[in-house]
Amino acid sequence: MRKTILAFTVIIILGIFGIYLLVHTNKEPEIVMLPNMQIIATTKIGTIKIIAEGKFKRKYIWNKCSRSVVLWRRQTRWNGSLGIYFPGPGSHWTDCDDINRCVVNEGRLNFTNKTEAINWIKSQIWINYVYNNNGLVVGWLKSPSRGQLNVDVWQILINGEVPKKLEGANDNKISISFIE
Repeated sequence: MRKTILAFTVIIILGIFGIYLLVHTNKEPEIVMLPNMQIIATTKIGTIKIIAEGKFKRKYIWNKCSRSVVLWRRQTRWNGSLGIYFPGPGSHWTDCDDINRCVVNEGRLNFTNKTEAINWIKSQIWINYVYNNNGLVVGWLKSPSRGQLNVDVWQILINGEVPKKLEGANDNKISISFIE
């Protein structure tokens, strides 16, 4: 009888632990782009096109180059985001425009107010971001000395909601469409 109670207790504990793991490790990533979505963004360094070829696969088109990569889901929050990313291990692309690898991020960032969000955007001085009034933020940067393309796609949220107007936004710098 004691062994049965002990075995039953162990099963319950393992079941609770399993549910905990499912809830805390299999969260859906906070993705910005939907499959077949296309974003075209123009920053100070030029224009980049980003196409969601699938849930995690992205194609990046800049200058005369076009390269794709499958992003990884974040297991824990990184700088507030539980999105997807690719850390750019090694030279994973054939060289184009002196670029043979990418480091990319995509996710949602939640702020308590618009001022906090704008201050965050302005603090990211290493990359030139453009953003629209709905809080879509896109930035990209080429580092030929490292053979690296950096691309960030963020959706700013204010208390969990998409903003309607953000100071300094330029809706003409970002276009969104869906392709077939």
